[in-house]
Amino acid sequence: MAFVMAAAATLAVAAGPFLPMAPCVQLSASDRQQLAAGERVSRALRSRGHHVAVYAATQISATSEDLVSAVRAIADLKQSSFVVGIRRFSEPQALSDLDELALTDRDLSNLAACELRRCSFKLTADEINNVISLRGGASDRASLALAFKTVLLGRVRTYLATGLAGMPPIENRSKPWRLDDTLLQLQTASGCIAPGSPVASWLANYPGEGQQVESFVYWSQEFWCRKAGDSADACRDLACWRRRRHRGRQAGRYVDGGITVTALTTDPTTGVRHLTYLNLTSVDLPGGMFGSLKRGMLGSRLSRELPEVIAKPRSRLERTTS
Repeated sequence: MAFVMAAAATLAVAAGPFLPMAPCVQLSASDRQQLAAGERVSRALRSRGHHVAVYAATQISATSEDLVSAVRAIADLKQSSFVVGIRRFSEPQALSDLDELALTDRDLSNLAACELRRCSFKLTADEINNVISLRGGASDRASLALAFKTVLLGRVRTYLATGLAGMPPIENRSKPWRLDDTLLQLQTASGCIAPGSPVASWLANYPGEGQQVESFVYWSQEFWCRKAGDSADACRDLACWRRRRHRGRQAGRYVDGGITVTALTTDPTTGVRHLTYLNLTSVDLPGGMFGSLKRGMLGSRLSRELPEVIAKPRSRLERTTS
C-alpha cells in the first residue's frame, strides 16, 4: 500500500505544450505524431538511485479553467482502480476528514508493534511516541486506527504551518532522514522541475510562497500495482514494491516521497491543448543490483498503467465541457 498525503497545487500553463516537463522529457518525432493523431504517449523515464519517474501526455479539449475546477474536486478527478480511498481536508482540518481512511489488518498489526526506530510507518520520533501513548495497552482496531489518524492530523497541521523544512526528521529506522531532503534529491536528480520556476519556488519555500499558488491538502490510499481481481494484500506482496522480513516484522510503507505535476498546456502556434502528467517518486528499495532491477520493474509496470492514469482525468475533464 502506498499511503499518500499531498499538497495539490493547480497548474495550467499557456506556453509550449511540453514546457513544464522540460528538460527531462524529450519527445521524439514519433511521439509527437502519436499525440497529433490523438493517441496517448507514456513511458518510464531515466532515473537514478531509489528514484522512479514516469510520464504521460495526451491531447485534450478541456481548458485550463476546467483543470483548475477539477483539481479543486480532487477526489472525483483521481478516481481510478488504483485509488482505493481519497479525500480533501477541510479548512480548518478535522479528525472527521479521515473517517474514510481504512487501515488493513496488516497496517493495524504494524501500528500495534510500532516503536521508535522500529516502525513500518515513516513517522517522526514525536509521532511514534504519540502513537504509543494514544494506543496505550489497547490492541483493538478502533483504538489503533484513532491513534494513527490523530497523529496524521497533527502532521497535516504541522506541514501547513511550517512546510517540509519545519518537519522533524523521520525516525522509524536506525538512521533518521528528512522529508525536505528527499524532495530536494528528487528535484536535483531528475532535472524535471526547472530551478527558479514557479513550481520549484513553491515546493522549496512553502508556506512562504503560499500566497502565489492555490493549494490544499488531501490524503490518498493508492495501490500502484493492482490488476483486475487483485486484493490490496495480494498487490502488496507483488514484486512491484518490495517485501522484506527482518526479525519477524515487515519493513516498508514503500514510498519516501514524491512529486506529481499535472499540467494543461496550450501550443501557442496551433492552439492545440495537451494534458501532461509527471510522477517522480523516491521508493523504499534495497540498494545494489537487486534494487536497480526492482526499480526498473516498477518503472515498467507503472508505465503500463499510465494510460488509465491520464485517460480517466481526461475523460472527466472533457465530460464537464460537453
